[in-house]
Amino acid sequence: MRKIKDPTFFEGIRDFLCTYLPKVKNSSQHTVSSYRTTLSMFVSYLQNSLNYSIYDIDTTLITQTTLVGFLHWCKMDRGNGAATLNNRLSAMKTFFSYLLQYKDASLSVSANAIADIHKQPEEDTGPHEYLSQNQMRILFGLPKRDTLYGLRDLMLMSLLYDSACRIDEILSLQLKNIRYSDGLCCINVTGKGRKTRNLPLGKTVEGLVKEYKSVFAQC
Repeated sequence: MRKIKDPTFFEGIRDFLCTYLPKVKNSSQHTVSSYRTTLSMFVSYLQNSLNYSIYDIDTTLITQTTLVGFLHWCKMDRGNGAATLNNRLSAMKTFFSYLLQYKDASLSVSANAIADIHKQPEEDTGPHEYLSQNQMRILFGLPKRDTLYGLRDLMLMSLLYDSACRIDEILSLQLKNIRYSDGLCCINVTGKGRKTRNLPLGKTVEGLVKEYKSVFAQC
């Protein structure tokens, strides 16, 4: 059976995703998943567009030329927009820096060239449009509160609106994260970098949370 020419690249991916990001950088599962997607796409690009065998992929293939080609492939073949391309570039630069620092010091010859790769200019979409109060009332009236899924959806929508949290922050909440402090109902949210914060909820949302807990406790 043919062996991988230089295992440093794939060992680097494993250690980067499984140890460095979650345990050293305290990155969230969402962040780790985003890096994993980008690295998987980079390997696919090397195989499918540059015709490299999986056995021949190593750290020396992370160069300015391959990264620029990878971004072009993401744009043309995968339909990625400027914001996504910039996220892909940032992820690859972070992984390259990790390899350089912890795995392969010889990559320093490509460091300046990779650092010179600039982000894609993002389009100015103009001022944001907001829903009117009447539109918000219609939106929050859509879930059928007398059904399990309707109550769940209304509670999630209300938590998002009241707390201004990211969707992944709300979806990661557990019952133990709902607490009372000085008469206020609060949620303990874990955000980027595993940083936590306590956010008070309004009385209407507090009532929804209590109703949700009582109904789903019986399921």
